[in-house]
Amino acid sequence: LAQQTLDRESSEKLQRVQAESNELVAGARLEFEEEGQSSLRRALWQLQVADDCMQTMRLRQEQEAEAMATCHTELAQLRQEASEENLSCRRLAAAVASSESEQRALVQKVHLLEGAQLDRESRESLEVIAEASRDRCEAEAILARMRVRGSDLGQRMNGAVAGGDEVRSPHWASGQREARSLRSPTRFSPSAQRQKSPQPSP
Repeated sequence: LAQQTLDRESSEKLQRVQAESNELVAGARLEFEEEGQSSLRRALWQLQVADDCMQTMRLRQEQEAEAMATCHTELAQLRQEASEENLSCRRLAAAVASSESEQRALVQKVHLLEGAQLDRESRESLEVIAEASRDRCEAEAILARMRVRGSDLGQRMNGAVAGGDEVRSPHWASGQREARSLRSPTRFSPSAQRQKSPQPSP
């Protein structure tokens, strides 16, 4: 009887130990499963975050690449525009230099023409003065001759009046013509002198 009681107690203890062991195993399995699921969820979340980061970085790289390409294109356009402006500035500078050279040549030509014009006018003035001097000398000579002829003519006219006849000698007629020529207003005018003197060719 005591043996049976001992066996029954041992069996009950064994059952209790097995039950506790099963509970511990089940609790540990459940805990491990929960931890595994939590770890799996954490791992999945980390993978999702990493994927989002990769996509964001890829998008940013694409945007930066597009911006860099746009910058390169704009830089090439600016370089081309700068080259064209530089070429235009060189052409403009050459045109300005050519224009200044032409202007200097024209100014020099104008100075030469002005000098030639002054020389020609000076020569014309000298010719007019010389012609006027010659005409004055001729007029003085004519007046001297007319005075001589006038005195001679007066003596002859006095003699003719005394004799009752009017005498007109050839000297008296030539004296009248010379006197009329001296009284002419166009003889010693500058326009008459210019018409008489030949104009030099330019």
